[in-house]
Amino acid sequence: MNGTCNQDYFKIFKKKYGIAMSVCDGVGSNKYSQFGSKAASKAVNKVFKLYHKGKLSKQLIGENIEHYYKKYVRRRYRNDASTTCLFAYVFSNNEIIIGQAGDGVILIKLDDKFLVFQNKTDDFMNEVSALSCNYKYNHWKIKNLKFDPSINYKLELLLSTDGISEDIIPEKREQFLEYFMNLSNGGSKSKLDETLKNWSVPGSIDDKTVITYSWRK
Repeated sequence: MNGTCNQDYFKIFKKKYGIAMSVCDGVGSNKYSQFGSKAASKAVNKVFKLYHKGKLSKQLIGENIEHYYKKYVRRRYRNDASTTCLFAYVFSNNEIIIGQAGDGVILIKLDDKFLVFQNKTDDFMNEVSALSCNYKYNHWKIKNLKFDPSINYKLELLLSTDGISEDIIPEKREQFLEYFMNLSNGGSKSKLDETLKNWSVPGSIDDKTVITYSWRK
């Protein structure tokens, strides 16, 4: 959008047992961060499969995403490939797992309950805590939600990078989710693209990436 390389990367990974979604934002000061964001998304999908097969516990999800992210970044890029990582796992039986490393936001509406999941940037230091191949990450924020398709009747999810999340008025987050869900569910890709391209917040020049997901009984 601003003539530079877009360092965001997103992925939606569907299986019979559920769906994995990820939105990753390569740190702008890192020369190869676009490779870092792609590697983090790939790692999210790998861990999704391992967790479903019972090969790792819930407590080790973040640690394993970090492990595979570092593995998937090529050696020559590793010193300069930091990235944030937001993900959501929706298993068709009874579970939702959402997680975050770095900034951005995840908005969730399960039936009539609205939740905001967000790691705040350290405003004093003006630094984003992100995944890096140069150190161990200690700030994963991961939450588990019960989800039963035989009981619940609606699920809506939105994952976005900070290019969007920083412009959302906190009191308007639920309305923002509703607006984007309507755009997505209406099948108007051109309208969604136009909204992102012509973002109405002055001075907002960061890359903007968003994923939405909805389920209804």
